[in-house]
Amino acid sequence: MRCFSIRFSFGGDRYLEHSGAGFLRAAGRLARAYEAAGSRLNVFYGEPASLLGRLLDAQPDIREVVVHEDYTPYAIKRDRELKEAALARGAAFTALPDLSLAPLRDFHEWTGRQAPYKVFTPFYRQWRAFLAQRHTTVYASAVSDLVTVDAADLPDCALPGTLKAAMDDQAGQAFDPERRLRGFLQDALARYTEARDAYGQDGTSRLSASLNRGEITARRLYAAAGELAPHLAESWLRQLAWRDFYLYQSRMDKDYYHYEKKFDLSGLDDRHFAAWRDGKTGIPVIDAAMTQLNETGWMPNRLRMIAAMFLTKNLRCPFIYGERYFRLKLSDYDNALNRGGLAVGLVARLRCRAVFSHHEPRDPVQKVRSGRRLFARLASPRYD
Repeated sequence: MRCFSIRFSFGGDRYLEHSGAGFLRAAGRLARAYEAAGSRLNVFYGEPASLLGRLLDAQPDIREVVVHEDYTPYAIKRDRELKEAALARGAAFTALPDLSLAPLRDFHEWTGRQAPYKVFTPFYRQWRAFLAQRHTTVYASAVSDLVTVDAADLPDCALPGTLKAAMDDQAGQAFDPERRLRGFLQDALARYTEARDAYGQDGTSRLSASLNRGEITARRLYAAAGELAPHLAESWLRQLAWRDFYLYQSRMDKDYYHYEKKFDLSGLDDRHFAAWRDGKTGIPVIDAAMTQLNETGWMPNRLRMIAAMFLTKNLRCPFIYGERYFRLKLSDYDNALNRGGLAVGLVARLRCRAVFSHHEPRDPVQKVRSGRRLFARLASPRYD
């Protein structure tokens, strides 16, 4: 059976900062992997449902369209339109629950609960038990196993020049998430629990962008953790669980993407947002974190929590300002996870740890040193 491997791309220059550029470079790496296997990755530019309809009209032998499920409002609407376009042309449409580590519908049914989990710790206990029984192993298929068409003729659907240039950009083309995973497991995991809170160190795996772009799967990371001693793997597994928790909330909570409409934010204001955005608050750890974000597109998760809490709780700025700015700047931006960190924990009042008391150094001198170490790390490469 022949198949198409397709990336739908849309947007313009505004998508080229950090996460957009990272996605296009990842697509470029995938295209070169196809070429190395003697195949081709077809990339089209335009509205997804319209493109799919034109593709199916031009290739009537296509019998099935397969996508990965996603749960953002845009993705739900897009996939509904894709399904309609496929079914209207006699092609089956299959959506695979591949985004989260635990399939969310199956997990919720397995728990036997009526109401969804709102607190992380009981969710985590059930999540670990579920995966111990029903973990899906890593897929064994590779690009070389696919039989693809050589080309698809869709006039006027080529990538615009700026997006094509970003996809062909050689910067970071040697990046390999598997190599990064191996390096992290060998060199950094043993100190991960402490190093992830030491802001001046690079103590995290830095694989979140690859996870969000689909370059590596959560199943692969879970399998790698399963090969380690439990005391080494636990803290890292909890981060995979937090990812699933926010994805779970985004699917189970009807207000997840609309909290700014549900709550009265009129008592808040944006007077200090620019200072936070530009790293000019006068608080060393906040300013260093925001400078790192602005210069590199990266900020460790602990600092994201601190920066978000400072913006909303101390500066009393509506969370949506921070959510939108992180959306623009983060190289590993993910809509569900970003809103989970900024909206759900801070506005919906899910039980969160007091970020400042648990994760910011208590010693004022240590706070300054942590900030300075972050500034010193800004010479690191900007992109993966």
